[in-house]
Amino acid sequence: MSAHNQSISSTRGSALLHAYLDKVHSYHSTPSSYPPLTSALTSACSYRIASAPKPLSRPSSRPPSAWPTPPMSPTQSSSSHDNLLPLPSHSIRMVEKQLPEGKDLKTQDVFEKVVRTRKGKEKAVGEVWLDGQTPTRPTTTSLTAPPFLFTYALSSRTISLHTPSAVHKLPLEEGESFWDWFSQAQTDLSTASNPGNRGKGWRGGWAGWFGYEMKEESLQGYKRSADAANKSEEVDACWAWSNWILERQSTGEWSLRGLIEDRLVNSVENHGQRPGSLVEWLDILGIAPGLTSAEFDDLAENVEKSLREGALENGAQPADGFPKFTPVSNGEDYQARIDLSRESIRQGDSYELTLTTSFRSQLEADSDPYALYLRLRTFNPAYYSTFMSFPSLATPRGNGIHVLSSSPERFLKIEREKAGRVVEMMPIKGTRARPKVGQCVCEEGRGCGGKDKGSKACQEERERVDEEIGMELQGDVKERAENLMVRSIRRKPQVTC
Repeated sequence: MSAHNQSISSTRGSALLHAYLDKVHSYHSTPSSYPPLTSALTSACSYRIASAPKPLSRPSSRPPSAWPTPPMSPTQSSSSHDNLLPLPSHSIRMVEKQLPEGKDLKTQDVFEKVVRTRKGKEKAVGEVWLDGQTPTRPTTTSLTAPPFLFTYALSSRTISLHTPSAVHKLPLEEGESFWDWFSQAQTDLSTASNPGNRGKGWRGGWAGWFGYEMKEESLQGYKRSADAANKSEEVDACWAWSNWILERQSTGEWSLRGLIEDRLVNSVENHGQRPGSLVEWLDILGIAPGLTSAEFDDLAENVEKSLREGALENGAQPADGFPKFTPVSNGEDYQARIDLSRESIRQGDSYELTLTTSFRSQLEADSDPYALYLRLRTFNPAYYSTFMSFPSLATPRGNGIHVLSSSPERFLKIEREKAGRVVEMMPIKGTRARPKVGQCVCEEGRGCGGKDKGSKACQEERERVDEEIGMELQGDVKERAENLMVRSIRRKPQVTC
């Protein structure tokens, strides 16, 4: 059992601490004395609150909606099994083809030839490039063109299924959350996959994002602001389905994977019945989650041809610069939010608050999001970069949503191992940049003195500087505290969910 000091000053902090001490005393047979406490501790706000007489067990004067609340667990929708269509029989298997050519090609050239200009592009709703642009270590990258995607709007609680030719809408029923629906969709599609495909690596899946406001359906007590709640048909979640992926390994070699569906999909007569899952919805619309064998063969032929032909003669060029961004709030408003955040932490209502700042810019009508991304990956190469483009996706501000992301850290990676699932996190808090392989960090009088890059003396100096940075980081109180804090925060959701 453990207690966090940030909880003591919260609404029920005193009761929490007394309950904790009762357990400690019981376990240790109620020791009669403890080592004397320092004056700094006894004068602290948290100690004075905890030292007050033990509170009586009585109802709180605050309404339940104001109590701190835990995350909501997924619940079975009350309508998910009532009057549903029978689930059609799907059989999906994954095939993989190793491609020996194209090892020396730039990933940009392959993306433009295979995804942006390929034969059959009209059958896709967008473009996805899960990039890895960094000079510091080998990376992988993945390219695909999703056949369909869905979006979700909190304001209307409506899921919209987008295909290249149409948009179909499905309102959620009372008591059903988006998380319930999406979880069922993933379960159905996973069940349809051949159990023999459950090894490591990609087996088909989603590429997209959840908006911050999706907390309203996952965190009890959270309510969107009035401004956010009034936004009509805002895209609060967007996920595109990928039934094939072209992946570049860290060695530069390419492999093509695809989901082959051994079943011809025909539209299902539903007689006005509401589809109970994504798979049923796709069947009603005549949309196959997988490729046919012929479609995969055509795709493989096109990819092999693109890799064999070599680099593009007239590839896309990065934008000349970035648009000018301005913050959405002024300095006075931002300072007020900082003060509120500090007070919330002092009161114990929050453990840590990340106060983000939004910046906006107005692009010219003829601006090319892809050219801007090429500029971004050149200006700020990052291990976890992403370009997603869905040009036909309608929003309240017009057509098209494009994601240009450049992140140096991994939030979560989950892999299936023999002993179970393994979660990997790679935060950058509490870290320092290390000298790059082959980099000369020598100064006058040290190593090669900057005159013989790559020499033995140069390598030894780089190793010495690398070790020195590590020792400085290890002894930095602030950096260690920040690293331990983020590790604790990221570990906690895995234990409680």
